[in-house]
Amino acid sequence: MSDWCRNHFEITGKSPLLAVAEEWIKGETAPLYRHAVMQSIKIFLAGCGGLLRPVKTVSFPPFPELIRLGTGQSTLANQAYEQWLEYLQKDVPLDGQHIRLISRVYHQSDIGAIKWESIPELSRRQIGRLIEDRYADWFGVATLSRDIDVALCWEKLGQFPDRSQPCDLL
Repeated sequence: MSDWCRNHFEITGKSPLLAVAEEWIKGETAPLYRHAVMQSIKIFLAGCGGLLRPVKTVSFPPFPELIRLGTGQSTLANQAYEQWLEYLQKDVPLDGQHIRLISRVYHQSDIGAIKWESIPELSRRQIGRLIEDRYADWFGVATLSRDIDVALCWEKLGQFPDRSQPCDLL
């Protein structure tokens, strides 16, 4: 196909802002917002699978499966999960401060260190069902096959990209 059409952008502004715009255009920034989303999905799955539980009795009407097993012991991981639930209930924006807070509770929960094989079978089935139901939303590729490798999906949620996509609008 011939190159009969080209799009051109003329971006004007102050020098520091132009540098930020150029990083965005080229995809040269670390996509911390994507990291926070992936971390939150993994925490969400761990909560639904019963791997994490709130320390105090809470309710979450939009998705009761997050707390269906009740409260857990007062461990650092469960306290982190309870904090994450609070962010979810408040519907916090993914700004710099909340991205850092989500990253902190993700690391405190230690959910990133849990391998698929070490998850109890009942929890794996629950998590697997959710991954299959939300596969296209979370992994961005619809599949005609129902043979989704949920173990691979679990591991992918712990692999954070170093660079954003060029002109990433997320």
